[in-house]
Amino acid sequence: MTGLQGIDLTAKAECPCSGNHLSQDHWEFWESMPQTPAAMIDDRG
Repeated sequence: MTGLQGIDLTAKAECPCSGNHLSQDHWEFWESMPQTPAAMIDDRG
């Protein structure tokens, strides 16, 4: 995975996306998100 160096993947993350969850789950979710507006529209299905 890229972008995860130096992040404690066992720590709990508190964030507005859905409260408390493992950092690994948080970053995997955000890395899987489309990165451009056009890709976001295409991802809606």
